[in-house]
Amino acid sequence: MLNTKKMNKIDSTLTVITNNPLVRDKYSNVIYVYGGPLQVIDKVLEFLEKGYLLHSHPISGSIRLSCNPYRSILVSKKRSGGQIDKNGIKTILVAIDHIYKSINNRPTPKVFLYDYAELDLELLEKTVTF
Repeated sequence: MLNTKKMNKIDSTLTVITNNPLVRDKYSNVIYVYGGPLQVIDKVLEFLEKGYLLHSHPISGSIRLSCNPYRSILVSKKRSGGQIDKNGIKTILVAIDHIYKSINNRPTPKVFLYDYAELDLELLEKTVTF
């Protein structure tokens, strides 16, 4: 569900799809996903299949994928004519493959969750000018 209550707004042509509560609480044009990075990427893939454009890379930074439980990805509004962002879909599918290969069954220690959330927020903010 699109969150429209927050004051800070990313460019109106962009939407953030995230599972990061810090991003959800800071920005208004956010679709919040309950779950892990794969659930976020699955939601992004749904948007791309509807004609949206991938605006940020799904694997940003040099953080070990198996450690970071948060993912924030920017998509742009639909293309006219219903064209599909084939390069975006390819990038998402490669990201899914990388994440599956890096998943381990050890959960991230709770003491590090806030740090990872802040890091994800900072990477998002460096991606686009607010």
